Amino acid sequence: MGFDPNFVEHGKSLGQVVGSSIQYFSAPDDFNSGPSADPPNVAPIRNLPGPRTLPAGAVFKIALQYEGKDVSGAVFTYTERDNKNRHTWTIPVPPTGVSNAVRTPIIAFQLNIVGKSGGDKAIMRSGQGTITYSSSHSMTVVNKKPPSKGKTTAETANSVYSELPDGPSDTITQKFAVGSDKLGAFRR
Repeated sequence: MGFDPNFVEHGKSLGQVVGSSIQYFSAPDDFNSGPSADPPNVAPIRNLPGPRTLPAGAVFKIALQYEGKDVSGAVFTYTERDNKNRHTWTIPVPPTGVSNAVRTPIIAFQLNIVGKSGGDKAIMRSGQGTITYSSSHSMTVVNKKPPSKGKTTAETANSVYSELPDGPSDTITQKFAVGSDKLGAFRR
């Protein structure tokens, strides 16, 4: 999910948008359900507190959908406290034309607050918040990537994150900020 302060598609500026996509990087069925999907997975947002600025309390939510143990899609929602801007998309896995073989259980995941896809770097001036991970099954924090075909993101930012708690839980909360902004010792 993301915020683009000047989204351009087919040479036309759509202005400030929020959007979502699902990317899968394992040949031969690579895909990106990006913003130019049909229907588009972006929506304009209006009345922001400033250019390139999301309002305090904005929420990005991703809810995975399952068929058996395999991920069959995701529902993405962007909401502001006052509901001036609220948008929801459902993206199936796989997209049209891609084999169902790309469906798989989730064995591990990570969340990165970074620049937009394509290797961009986001330089943020301010901001902080909370990330909440929740599941109907217990999750356990690990400090290394488990064996998988997944790849590492090429995008970067000056975002930092608090350490995650030890032990299994169905809800895990983590703080994030820009640089070491007000939140003490963070790791990049």
